[in-house]
Amino acid sequence: MEAVDEALQLSSDVAHRGLRHLTPTFQDRVRAAAARLQAVGLRRTAEAVVQLGSAVAAGSDDATTTAWADTHIRLLCTAECL
Repeated sequence: MEAVDEALQLSSDVAHRGLRHLTPTFQDRVRAAAARLQAVGLRRTAEAVVQLGSAVAAGSDDATTTAWADTHIRLLCTAECL
């Protein structure tokens, strides 16, 4: 499913680039990915993506790490189930 793949790429960017090297369009991508997930009925997964974006914006490494782990695991499980 394209919506999940897009969100997985977004989540992977956090791990690959690091929190301090995310692209300036990261928050726009978060909003777009969450909207697509919501549109296909994956409400809780969309909420996790939004929480990741909020944690990144807040700048708390601990909160971002927790949000990233929750989001990435949720996305991987969702992708596996589809």
